[in-house]
Amino acid sequence: MQQLVDLCLRYRVTLVSDEVHADLVYAPHQHTVTATIGSEIAQQSITFFAPSKTFNIEGLQTAYAVIPNPELREKFIAARRGMQGGNLFGYVATEAAY
Repeated sequence: MQQLVDLCLRYRVTLVSDEVHADLVYAPHQHTVTATIGSEIAQQSITFFAPSKTFNIEGLQTAYAVIPNPELREKFIAARRGMQGGNLFGYVATEAAY
């Protein structure tokens, strides 16, 4: 993972990390979210999470993105304009699941 992070930083590539299975790790193992490797890669990454796999609520459109860098977040939001978002039932189910 460190090699991938180093390459992304060196070539200024935004790292998009799908971490929807992050909750499905059993002791003594631990999941490391890629963006937590360092503050530099956190500012150059988009990390996707979702309770859908862990809590079997795939159809509720409950995925979300964590984007610490405000400029990158604004670009992401702008790119999504006009796309369908989540729904109230999905929001409530996500809160209950977590």
